[in-house]
Amino acid sequence: MHFSVWVKRENFLALRNSIYEEIKLAFDREGIEIPYPHLSVYTGSMTEPFPINIKTNAVE
Repeated sequence: MHFSVWVKRENFLALRNSIYEEIKLAFDREGIEIPYPHLSVYTGSMTEPFPINIKTNAVE
């Protein structure tokens, strides 16, 4: 989707940010979700899921 508006240069960032915020709020209000690109990797039908280990850098 693309749209354009005219605005003074000094008001550009405030307007751009407020437009994005208003669109997000309207989508949330209507229950509209925006999908994001993702990739699913399959290693065959007979394999187990990949193990996932989460490591943190805790300071002690």
